[in-house]
Amino acid sequence: MARERSGISQRRFGMMVGLSRSHVMDIESARVNITLDTLERVAHGLGVEPWELLI
Repeated sequence: MARERSGISQRRFGMMVGLSRSHVMDIESARVNITLDTLERVAHGLGVEPWELLI
């Protein structure tokens, strides 16, 4: 996972992109569907294009 490879905790990443740690955890474990806005925020936080997270 890109976040883990970067050495960023779920809590810190959530703070970077404006999400709670629990929401980051839910996204990573595929327990929730995310909006396009959230997809863009996560991609930006990882330094990738949103489409790259879909493949």
